[in-house]
Amino acid sequence: MGSYKDAVGAAHKNFELAKRYKGSGNKEAAMLLYRKAVELAIKALYLKETGKSPPKGASATYIARRTEMPLEVSEYISVMEEKTAEEASEMEPDLQKGEEKLFYLEGLAKRLIDSTAAVTK
Repeated sequence: MGSYKDAVGAAHKNFELAKRYKGSGNKEAAMLLYRKAVELAIKALYLKETGKSPPKGASATYIARRTEMPLEVSEYISVMEEKTAEEASEMEPDLQKGEEKLFYLEGLAKRLIDSTAAVTK
């Protein structure tokens, strides 16, 4: 991975693309891209704080817990990673639950990107 500014830029691009997919009704693609935006924002914060890339294969949870990120955010990311593995084989049958997850994940991604961008200027 390049610089923390590159990571923030990539997170923002994924976020904007996710919004487009959400708007076109492709909620699965939007969910994946929001998750990627969250991961990239976390990596950017890690890069800024440590001056080095996260270890290869490190989970978002591992990285989040080694930054100044609020505990509730890293705990949510941990749950999100567990659910990602479970939901990969079958899509969420309850549309309302899917909508709520998408809404929450969009907000989380936006807050993380904004706060990471502010810290990494």
